[in-house]
Amino acid sequence: MAKFIKNIALFILYTVLLAFIIIAMYKYKTGITVKDMPAPNLTPSYSFNEKMRFARKKKADIIAVGSSMCLDNLSSDVVIKNFKTDSYLNLSSWGLSTRDIFSIITIYSSIYKPSTVIIASNYRDFQSTDKEFDHKQLSDYLKGSSSEFDNFFLNFSVNYYFTYFVYHKYTTSGNNFTSGNTFYESLIYDKYGGISFDPSNFKIDKEIWNTVDISNLREASYHYLDSISFFCSQNKIRLLFFQTPMREGIYRNLNKAWLLKHISRVKAIVLKNNQTFIDGNDRFWPDSLFIDPLHFNANGAREFTKYCFDKMNK
Repeated sequence: MAKFIKNIALFILYTVLLAFIIIAMYKYKTGITVKDMPAPNLTPSYSFNEKMRFARKKKADIIAVGSSMCLDNLSSDVVIKNFKTDSYLNLSSWGLSTRDIFSIITIYSSIYKPSTVIIASNYRDFQSTDKEFDHKQLSDYLKGSSSEFDNFFLNFSVNYYFTYFVYHKYTTSGNNFTSGNTFYESLIYDKYGGISFDPSNFKIDKEIWNTVDISNLREASYHYLDSISFFCSQNKIRLLFFQTPMREGIYRNLNKAWLLKHISRVKAIVLKNNQTFIDGNDRFWPDSLFIDPLHFNANGAREFTKYCFDKMNK
């Protein structure tokens, strides 16, 4: 019996030692530390998970919710200057659909009661597939009633954490990879949760620069936008919907019939509940303001956001 216990103890000791060696070698090779732990696996979207960790326990009177169109194309500086308050939080992340946007607005509003919701959107949001997540888990996480430790294990996945250890360092700091917001995958937020891409040093991918896919607009997406507009109206939340444009080099040569139809539908849904709709396609936007056909750099985001507020205030 004593020999058996001794063997078990040795097995555990060697296992722990081997694990320590593997972790040490992995850390040496990648440069990661405990601080590089990725956000809890709340959904299949890493960008969404990181944004929810950023937003955890943060109360704001004005929130922006959307996909990368809202994450990258809204200038936080212009928003807070217009409202004369820094009680602002951008809850946007990559690839959110209108259903996801509706879910986040309803969950956040049940906790913190914002007065204003801003959505900067383009047709891409009406193509995106819906994220699957537990609404109660997300609500508990955002308001801080569940611990960070507990959430790491609720949807535990070895593959998720192993994959995103290094990715977290790459997207949120750039250390040992690149510097600043000069790459598409950046999740280096400003203090309000927005992202401003470097206008002069951004690494533009020529294939992405020229790609526009106008297929597969989902009918359900318009119904969820209607739900967003109705929810905001019923809860006395001011909704500002900013239609984001395309870069001039794409827009001038575009068959615009489908886009005009889309914009017309969106505008009708928003205005039906006496909310605010601003169309950024009322002018041309020079290519120098973009990092691809739809996403602005920092200069473009600043000019676009100011343009929307100027139109709204007039």
